[in-house]
Amino acid sequence: MGLAVDMLDGTEAVKRASQFELPADTPRERVGHHWIDLARGQLYHGDRRQALVALQKARRIAPSQTRYHPMVHETIRVLVHHEHRRSDTLSGFARWIGLKL
Repeated sequence: MGLAVDMLDGTEAVKRASQFELPADTPRERVGHHWIDLARGQLYHGDRRQALVALQKARRIAPSQTRYHPMVHETIRVLVHHEHRRSDTLSGFARWIGLKL
């Protein structure tokens, strides 16, 4: 999935993610990174709502990593930019990572 994200192919990233299950013993940081990558894939796929859902999962699993990860900041910036009406959830997440709205 990560390679598809790096190639900006959101549809392929989402497809690969749907066919993959992380082992139960995967370190939290790796699981958090998986959800961060999936959020980017969802964004490239055009599903902004699911991108935010993936970031929220990353936050629950690896909060420090999620808060400071540059790709999280970039993804949230894009989501905020494209939202005509910001939801409380999106605004709250943007504030949580320190993004000035």
